[in-house]
Amino acid sequence: MKNTDMHSNQLVPEEQQQGLSGRLAALVPLTFRGRAMLFLFPMIVIISMVYTFESISTERKILKSEIIKKGETIAAIAARNAELSLLSENFEQLKISAQPLMEIKDVAFVSFLNKRSEILLHEGKQYPLTSPLTLGSDRLISFSEHDDVFEFIVPVITIKAAEGFFLLEGNGADATVREQIGWVRIGLSKEVMSRSEHRIIIRGSMLAVAFSIVGALLLYLFVSLATRPLYALIDAVKEVREGEHPEVPVLSPKSEIGRLTAEFNRMSRAIKEREDELKRHRDHLEELVAERTAELTIAKEQAESANRAKSDFLSSMSHELRTPLNAILGYAQILRLHNNLSDIQRQQLDIMRNSGEHLLTLINDILDVGKIEANKMDVEDAVFDLPALIAQVFNLTKLQAEEKELQFHYEPETPLPAYVHGDERKLRQILLNLLSNAVKYTRRGSVTMRVSYGRAGDGLFRCEVADTGIGIPADKLGVIFEPFTQLTNDRQGREGTGLGLNITKRLLTLIQGTMGVESIPGKGSTFWLEVPLASLLDDEISQEMNECHIVGYRGPRKRILVVDDTVGNTALLVSLLEPLGFDLDTAQNGQEALLQASEQRPDLVLLDLVMPEVDGLEAARLLRQDTALASTKIIGASATVTDSNHKEAFVNACDDFVTKPIRIDLLLEKISGLLGIEWETAVVTTARDDREPKSWKDDEPFVVPPSAELEVLHELAMMGDMLEIEAWATALEAQDTTYRCFAERLRELAKAFKAKAILALVEQCRGAAT
Repeated sequence: MKNTDMHSNQLVPEEQQQGLSGRLAALVPLTFRGRAMLFLFPMIVIISMVYTFESISTERKILKSEIIKKGETIAAIAARNAELSLLSENFEQLKISAQPLMEIKDVAFVSFLNKRSEILLHEGKQYPLTSPLTLGSDRLISFSEHDDVFEFIVPVITIKAAEGFFLLEGNGADATVREQIGWVRIGLSKEVMSRSEHRIIIRGSMLAVAFSIVGALLLYLFVSLATRPLYALIDAVKEVREGEHPEVPVLSPKSEIGRLTAEFNRMSRAIKEREDELKRHRDHLEELVAERTAELTIAKEQAESANRAKSDFLSSMSHELRTPLNAILGYAQILRLHNNLSDIQRQQLDIMRNSGEHLLTLINDILDVGKIEANKMDVEDAVFDLPALIAQVFNLTKLQAEEKELQFHYEPETPLPAYVHGDERKLRQILLNLLSNAVKYTRRGSVTMRVSYGRAGDGLFRCEVADTGIGIPADKLGVIFEPFTQLTNDRQGREGTGLGLNITKRLLTLIQGTMGVESIPGKGSTFWLEVPLASLLDDEISQEMNECHIVGYRGPRKRILVVDDTVGNTALLVSLLEPLGFDLDTAQNGQEALLQASEQRPDLVLLDLVMPEVDGLEAARLLRQDTALASTKIIGASATVTDSNHKEAFVNACDDFVTKPIRIDLLLEKISGLLGIEWETAVVTTARDDREPKSWKDDEPFVVPPSAELEVLHELAMMGDMLEIEAWATALEAQDTTYRCFAERLRELAKAFKAKAILALVEQCRGAAT
């Protein structure tokens, strides 16, 4: 503590000094010239002020002395002139004596007093006596200074003979007597002296200011001359910094600045020599770099050309594949809105839609790799139905497994929460990738999907996908997550893009998940993943879901212009919007769209980007320029997902934008927002039995019907009559409940129109029966 205190005490003066330096630096630049002016200029001012003060004080003393002498002279003369008047106490004579005195400029008052101190006559300013007068001081002039006057009191003396006669002129032989007969009191005003002093002060101050200014100019000139060599050095240093090599003339070799100048010149010469040497090395290196640069330029141009070709290919491939998918998925959504569909038809439509979305996912795989590497992949956080998602991916993959005659099991180890927060699209893609890989690399046996929630940690969803496939060698466990990597053997074909596991791992990292793999070559593999998903804690989910379908809208009719060069896409949008009550017009390119818009004045334009003749961007700009269409809204659409300036400009020119394949619910939401309409809806109740995937474990009874029944089933399968197969399975289950598992599986295959899988099941059961 003592050391700390001592250290603190030592720092205080330094901090104070720094504070003072800082304040001075803020006032004057801390250059040598500035410091010299800062410290010498106050000295000049002080000297000038002291000199001025002394001058003013001396002149005031001289002025006061002259006024006193003047007053004494006037008083003495007045005393001699008033002798006879006082002796006879003649008032008229006293007035005559006082008149010339009052005409003197500085005289403020005149008083004549007799020897009894009685005032015989007073002229001028009234000023009372400060003290009584006494006889006897006949040889002195009494002087006193007051606030505004100088007062002079002179005794009046008369000389008379000893016999008692007055003597006006004596010869010195007779005896005389001096007798005081009164006083003369004179006051001189200080006003004139005050004015004189004021003039002296003004003149002295002006001289002080002039002296200070002249001194400062001379000081600045002297300092400038003294520091000229120093500033020459500063300029030379700047030139060195800019690459020059100057030499400064040495004016005073023995002075400090002269020695500094000489050392600077030697340094400048040394720098020049070193730079010359470095320049020679640089020239040699530039020749080598030029050769390498030429080679790299060629390689760069080739890489850029390949990259442009890749981007063009990806953009074209994405657009060409998404265009037909837009019609497939769109009509699947439109058909799903019909109220007269059976549960089987709804399930078939869901399978068709899910299959199309899975195909869309495969298309996005290639594009997603680039997006993830460029950090352009966004993570969503929305509420979704976790059991329904599991059922969707399971049922979708189960069709692939049944095509290969694989057993497909679902094992929930813990109950799943109904709704969770997370990125549903990325989780669906991850699960589909894992399940598809398991089916692809399994030739016989089974694929099992195990799920749990909360067992590995709070809010943690865990999924394991185990298969009995070819397995993965230990040295390949790290390679399988690399892009465009596939494990194949002589009997295994190549399917997909080879990006599934790579994208799966990258997507898991984005949503803060982890994954791993355990495998035994020849026996199978188990992939596991863990993803944090926050539960909504809603354990009382209804087994019935009421879906609200849009059937129309309230208010005046609205006109919509659909612009697309693909007839299928145009027909899709017409089939969607016309039943809702909209008046529709169509156009196949931007030129037709402009003519239709100018004639029909639509409320909304659904505008495709890629079209012949006039494309969507040019059409949107021309529509915006038409003042008659100022209230017309534009929703842009495009199957191109790669980023480009052209697409960005198109999005900015539209009021809103949708990506193909178009989600009907999203499109209707945007139409409602732009046109300000209120939808009319109808409630359709659908069963929620598909929220949990159905599976049969190995220990469940799977009783096969007799051979005669199998023959009937075989004939129905060969005919492709799926409705009759469903009815046959229902009758079989009603006949004997032990056939429930067989009938249930048969109905699912029939609903999916899997005739090949039904025939394989029949052949398998025949083999088991024999």
